[in-house]
Amino acid sequence: MVGVPNNLPKPTTEPVFQGGEIDPGAVGPTFKVVVEPNPVLLPDDRLTVHWEGRPGASTSITNQPFPSSGNLEVTLASDPYIAGNSNGYVEVWYEATRNSQPVGSSQRLQLHVGAAAERPWPLPKLVDASGSQVNPWSPVRPGTQFDSNTATIVVTDNRIVSGDTVGVVWALPDGTRPVVPWQNAGASGEARLPVPPQVMAQSLGQTVTLAYAVFRGPQQTVVGTSTADLQIGQLPASALSELFIVEAANGGAGPEFDVSGLTGNATVRVGRWPLIAAGQTAWLTLAGTKQDGTAYSKSLMTGGATDADWVSQGFKTFSILNDELKGLKNESPLTVTLKVSLGMGSTENLATMFTVRTYTIKAITFVRPTIAFVVDSTGNIASGGTTYDSEVTVAGAANPNQEIQLMSGGDILGRVDANISGTWTVRVSNLAVRTHRLVARELNGSGLSSIERVLIRAAGLSIDTSVMVLDGTHAHLEYHPSWVATGSYAANVAVTRRATGGSGAISYRSSNTSIATVDGSGRVISQRNGTSTITASDSAGHEVSYSVRCTNNFLLVYTSELFDYQQNLNWLRQDSRNHPVDNLTVTGAAVLHAIGVQFRDQASPGVQKHHTGTRYPSQASTNLIVRDANIGLALLGPVGLGTQAHGLCFRAR
Repeated sequence: MVGVPNNLPKPTTEPVFQGGEIDPGAVGPTFKVVVEPNPVLLPDDRLTVHWEGRPGASTSITNQPFPSSGNLEVTLASDPYIAGNSNGYVEVWYEATRNSQPVGSSQRLQLHVGAAAERPWPLPKLVDASGSQVNPWSPVRPGTQFDSNTATIVVTDNRIVSGDTVGVVWALPDGTRPVVPWQNAGASGEARLPVPPQVMAQSLGQTVTLAYAVFRGPQQTVVGTSTADLQIGQLPASALSELFIVEAANGGAGPEFDVSGLTGNATVRVGRWPLIAAGQTAWLTLAGTKQDGTAYSKSLMTGGATDADWVSQGFKTFSILNDELKGLKNESPLTVTLKVSLGMGSTENLATMFTVRTYTIKAITFVRPTIAFVVDSTGNIASGGTTYDSEVTVAGAANPNQEIQLMSGGDILGRVDANISGTWTVRVSNLAVRTHRLVARELNGSGLSSIERVLIRAAGLSIDTSVMVLDGTHAHLEYHPSWVATGSYAANVAVTRRATGGSGAISYRSSNTSIATVDGSGRVISQRNGTSTITASDSAGHEVSYSVRCTNNFLLVYTSELFDYQQNLNWLRQDSRNHPVDNLTVTGAAVLHAIGVQFRDQASPGVQKHHTGTRYPSQASTNLIVRDANIGLALLGPVGLGTQAHGLCFRAR
């Protein structure tokens, strides 16, 4: 099954052939291939069992359902499947499918079929640096603590002759087969095959299946084979030659590490271990507690590879920053941990961890910086208070001679050194308009930060101070029996100008309400010709002002008596202040327009007619007549000379 891993265990046989050797004379007419339950197979999985030997003595039994309990057993005839493979080899394995989809295939059981009463080949031996056979094998050379052990496969049998080739298969449980070079037998009776150190490093802590075969002659005929399981030991945690901080007490042995007197960075020195080689992955970490009680963690090597210098010199050094060490809490533990993957893996939790080095930190006890006060031009500002100044002074206390950095969020507002008494002062300019959360932090000592102090920088109260000119025509009416105000004005009679910034609600006032009035929204209305001052105030008492100049205010004068045209002229000319509402003059036309915008008539149409004093009474546009009770006034007419109508004129106001 191409692409499907051999993730299933080997089959067995009934009877079991010890050492993989089949004595044809000791087997009955039939035997069984047995597949035992395992975590992968499920009931009704379909298995194909293979017995692979010589042509005519091989078979594949297909579509065998795996039972819901017990083993799957396939019975084969000894003749031809054993007899036909005499003095040869057979591989037994199976493959499984589920719902016609591949599940996996098994590892192969290799059997040797001998002639009747043939002597089996001996098991392979593993010999270490002491020359003794070992099982399990230790990576540490006997008699040493940190030196690498060696491993040699030895096959001894008088049937081996000079010139024979001995090949081995070194199989790990995950199916990996690291390469062990084949060797020629140098002398009759024995073959020795050195195992590369990297193969041993890759095999640590695992059970290895070791198989060998003896090949002879030009055709490389297999004349002997055998298989054995070997235990490869783990690397002891104590097998690291050195792991210490050079500047710690007793030459790095500790247990104390006084960081208060450090003038530079510290050095971690890491030694060697058995089977060390370039390219192995390592993790070197420090762990401790900062002065503020939070965790300190530093990775000096994170899955990096050992280099040739480390291997040749037997050690490597790493630097730790002075400021970090001086920021550690007094009497707290600092641990140094090294993990190494000798098999060059990238997973830290599968790496070998050596004995941890632990120190007790001796350090100056730092106090947390404080912000004592913030001052602007008006005096001290309480925490959470507001300033309208762009410059403030911030002062506080810290550890003596430490550099202080004043922060607002991610912004640096200033840096200063605390004096010998521990006090410090920072003058902040161009303070942005927003809420600031001030924090003082020590840079070259503990790294501690002050408690946050809130300062609100508000924009000062401001307004456009240019003179407001209200020159729109405003018609003021003291009395009319049917006209009512619409609430609207001609252009540039009422203008809104608002203040910005400040604190709380903003109110407005006029210095002369007879000239101009202003409401709570900042809307100014021209009332009389002249000037006034508009002032805006906030809840903090800040004020800003501007001037307003008003023109074109006119008072409408109305007579309740009815006149004809000439009588109206006589009435109008009795007072020099009176002016006719003449649509043929600029001012008269403006007043007429203002009347139409500002008023509407509640009386019935046609009731209220007015002589306006025009010079040309025959022109319709010069006489004012009510058009509709719900629409502004309009000019209709003409009003005849003899028509009795109310008089209407205007005066400057």
